[in-house]
Amino acid sequence: APDLWPAYVDRGELERALVERQVDVGITYMPVPHPELDFLKVASIEMGVYTAYGAFPGIDQEELPFVAPASPIFGSPSRIRGLDGWPEDAYNRKIRFWVTLMESGLELCRQGKAAGYFPVFIANAHNALVKEEYRLVRRSTPYRGRVCRTDVFLVKRKSDVENQTMKRLAKAIRLYCQPESK
Repeated sequence: APDLWPAYVDRGELERALVERQVDVGITYMPVPHPELDFLKVASIEMGVYTAYGAFPGIDQEELPFVAPASPIFGSPSRIRGLDGWPEDAYNRKIRFWVTLMESGLELCRQGKAAGYFPVFIANAHNALVKEEYRLVRRSTPYRGRVCRTDVFLVKRKSDVENQTMKRLAKAIRLYCQPESK
């Protein structure tokens, strides 16, 4: 899977680039409202906490040492607290490691040193590419019956008509973000 966790994200940078016509379309799960832009919801991705198999036996999820993106998010209009999509209404996790790349976070999880909060489709793609001993397992949630999801939006200028390219991109996002049953 491509690295979807950038080293640094300035809040509103995608929106600025669209308004200034530096890009034609954007994809985000952290929309920054702007009067010149439309945010079209294209998918809702399931999120989960993952660790190496057998890591942290008997430790409740709220006590796990987590890895998280080094760039926090402040003032988000959504429930998202960090670049990994951690929900603000969840417990305060114990972050032990700060990283700038998703691959670094996955590696700490593979080594059994940390837990990570990842989209299910990313964890499935990761597990399909690595040897069995490096696969990650999803930890059970402390919230019975609750499934954490994050919406994914296609972002376009209001002045632009939704064209075939945008529709194909939205379809590809929906297809790619669907978790495989395992």
